Amino acid sequence: MRLCLQAAKEGMMAREEKQVEAFWDAEICECGGLFDKQHGYHGYATDPIQADFICNNCGAIKRLFEKEFPGVKFRIKDA
Repeated sequence: MRLCLQAAKEGMMAREEKQVEAFWDAEICECGGLFDKQHGYHGYATDPIQADFICNNCGAIKRLFEKEFPGVKFRIKDA
């Protein structure tokens, strides 16, 4: 039993280092601007959550789902 636990611990200790990149992700407006600021301070209690965002170039308003909200995203780089 002890050998099995030790082997499991050793297997968990082996780690592989990967590089991660961070980037800003936001929906692009037809004018070329970004929907990067929330318009108002409310969200819509739907599933998934929605909120209105305003274009930083032309001022257009677009309702986005939670997965489309602007923000910092992370991606594992391929080796």
